[in-house]
Amino acid sequence: MKSWIPAAVVIALVAGLVGPVQAQSAHEDDDFELEIEEESATPPPTVYRPSSIVTTRAVIELRDDLKHEADEDVFEQYGRFDISSSVDLRPGVFTKISGRIRTNYREHQSEGLDIPFTGELGRWSSSLELQDLFVGWNREAFSVRLGNQVLPWGETDFGRPLDVLNPYDYRDGLAASTESPAVPTPMLRLDWRANSKVSFQAAYLPTFEPHRFHVFGSDQAPMGLLSDGVYAQILPMITDFLDPSLWDVAQPLLQATERPSHPITDAQVGTAVNIRLQGFDFGLYYAYLYDRFPEMEFNEDLATVLIGSLNTGFDSAQFLELLADPDFKEAYDRVQENGADLSSLLVGRYRRLHMAGISVGTSLGSIGIRSDVAFFSRRTLYATDFQAIQSPVIVATAGMDYIRGDSFDMVIEGTSLILLDPPETPLLVLDDHWEQIFGSLRWRFLDDRSLQLSLGGMVGLKEFDWLAMAELRYRIGPSHAFAVGARIMDGEPNTLGGLFDKNDELFLRYEWFL
Repeated sequence: MKSWIPAAVVIALVAGLVGPVQAQSAHEDDDFELEIEEESATPPPTVYRPSSIVTTRAVIELRDDLKHEADEDVFEQYGRFDISSSVDLRPGVFTKISGRIRTNYREHQSEGLDIPFTGELGRWSSSLELQDLFVGWNREAFSVRLGNQVLPWGETDFGRPLDVLNPYDYRDGLAASTESPAVPTPMLRLDWRANSKVSFQAAYLPTFEPHRFHVFGSDQAPMGLLSDGVYAQILPMITDFLDPSLWDVAQPLLQATERPSHPITDAQVGTAVNIRLQGFDFGLYYAYLYDRFPEMEFNEDLATVLIGSLNTGFDSAQFLELLADPDFKEAYDRVQENGADLSSLLVGRYRRLHMAGISVGTSLGSIGIRSDVAFFSRRTLYATDFQAIQSPVIVATAGMDYIRGDSFDMVIEGTSLILLDPPETPLLVLDDHWEQIFGSLRWRFLDDRSLQLSLGGMVGLKEFDWLAMAELRYRIGPSHAFAVGARIMDGEPNTLGGLFDKNDELFLRYEWFL
């Protein structure tokens, strides 16, 4: 009964060899049969074709101040154009590059009606910024990324005490957006997944980048809001000397006169261990890095002498009259004795610190519970006159989030900051114990969830300063969105809400996606 099997095999082999020849018998190329036979016997190698995803986004936001006061920005325009490209070069090799164009227009209080773009003092600024630029390599349990990138640490959304590897950009305002303000920086990142429950991470940062914020010339600049102290005396000298078009160029010079720059001795490093156990996500973190807020030192004697000299127009007779003032004479004598020069007027430097912390996160159905705790061996804090003070600090943040489908989500968190070596000098905004509560709620309406209402805010538990934000956003199709809202802050003078109280504003925003 099995005698037909050899015959069937022979017939199949012959059909496999002859079939292609018969199918192409109409062609007159004598060599074509051989070419087909070779292709059938040895299939060509698979060629990997790189794939890419390109995204663009443009944002234009107009802000109108609700409190028009002297020397205040009453109208502002913020613009951003982002473009990003992610490319898979080959199996396991990928890259990402993105950039941003920023524009900003600020207009001061004017006499009479405040009509945008007609104020007494208006200034434009723009910049081109590199964002992500890295290449990555994945192989089984290992991953390597090299280049400009963001590496977020921790579980929480608002306090984020463990998120220390990247600087933040505060130039658009403290409550300008719910997006992360982290700035990509050069970094070598290594990841290793030991098993399904344990993974390790290490990062090496050869360069240092400080936080980005306005020092002066903006309602968002805390130093510019100080009414007394040496800094309040120095700032008018700078703003009078420089044309407003150069203010943004001078901002980094006043944040620091000394910046870490050596790729080895000034390098920053960090490592983390993530553990998944019984439904809980644990993270252990350590970093040796620089505090991204500068330590500022002012030579008050030199500032007193310099300001007095400028006020007299360097007239020798008037300067002799100033020397008759005992306080001015003492400051002048100390400057002469110590041999101070102009470079010692303002010295800004960054200090090393150790950070160690732990994070815990878990989910209970639609509810997520998160917590981060970080210890800093030394943080740079500021007195009310902006003199720098150092102290070890513990920062703890805990909160929860709730998601109901695609129609509603909320986040609420509490943050506590404890100074382990509190100074006797009153601090700017902070105290030896500083607690805040943050929250945000978002509702989405209509069948396509194109209409969104967002509410957010912050409350300080000690002085009860507060910040509130409301936004109504409507998305039109896949490429356009409009939003309108308000941001309001209030509090005692030496609180976060009180310091930025004059920034109450209405805003209108347009977004374009592609």
